[in-house]
Amino acid sequence: MITLYCSKCGNKVTEDALFCSACGEKVIRIAAKNDESNAREDEKFEEIKANKTSEEEVIVESQSEDLSTEEPNQDEVLAEAYVGSKYPYYKEKWVKMDETGSGGAGNIAAFFLGVFWLGYRKMYRELLFIALAFLLIDFLLVYVINYQYSTESFIDPVDSVIGLAASILMAIFGNKLYKSHVDRKIEKIKKEDSNFDETIKIAKRKGGNRWLGVLIALGVFLAYSFLTSYIAPSNLDAIYAVQGGAFYDYPEKTVEEAFDDFFLEGEWEYISQNTPYDVVLFRGLAPSKDGLDELDVEVKFILDPDNKSFELTEVIIEGKSYTSDEDINEFLEIVYE
Repeated sequence: MITLYCSKCGNKVTEDALFCSACGEKVIRIAAKNDESNAREDEKFEEIKANKTSEEEVIVESQSEDLSTEEPNQDEVLAEAYVGSKYPYYKEKWVKMDETGSGGAGNIAAFFLGVFWLGYRKMYRELLFIALAFLLIDFLLVYVINYQYSTESFIDPVDSVIGLAASILMAIFGNKLYKSHVDRKIEKIKKEDSNFDETIKIAKRKGGNRWLGVLIALGVFLAYSFLTSYIAPSNLDAIYAVQGGAFYDYPEKTVEEAFDDFFLEGEWEYISQNTPYDVVLFRGLAPSKDGLDELDVEVKFILDPDNKSFELTEVIIEGKSYTSDEDINEFLEIVYE
């Protein structure tokens, strides 16, 4: 049996084949002269195969080298260095944000810790912006809406609602806020040193978390509380001055104590606008003389902040105004009896 090979690709072909099944080259039959000739053809075929295999191995090896030498994403390496040990957690959240296109992926720590989480993660700029936003809200409440802060509780109801809303927003958008912070910091760090290894060290030093940041956040909001009291001191201070004061004829009780004992319920309000005096109004329900009815009563006080004194100037009972000294003294006798 004669062994035939394609002269182009070296593939074996059958005796009756007209074309090579591998490359399509036309088969040209040349009779073998002797066994030595056939042996040389076999050697030629093996050489072709060996060369072909060697080329494939070189290509595969070259591709492997290209893959192994591919540089990692530098921004991701820097982000991991900056965030620290919690990077896998935040990376997972950020990937979900990118996949869903949503504004946030939920952060429980940001909800419960609020602004202190910002300090812990060294997000001082964001912390300052939020404090300024709270300060602006307080300014609008006092000077635009004329809101009266509550004297009945340590934390004002409106402030409680604003704080809760801020915590919810922090929980929803905290991870997005942190990603923007990390991206901005990394871009800034990359400009500090051209050496990548040094850049990683800088990222580790400037990033991560910091318990001192919690104290910084506390300091920022103590300053905010001080500024808030400066923005609207007259409202509460004037009310407290009247509540804690006493009438000359009734020194044994403060005004607040006497009103709490007499009135069924009541509330205090600061109503002065564009006057040299502070005007404080008390509204409450008082029992009638026979004790069968409840009467709507308003009591108006004028406070002189310079002399730190106040005067009861008007009592309104069921819409009827009483301003004379006789009527006011009679009212006080009923309240303090």
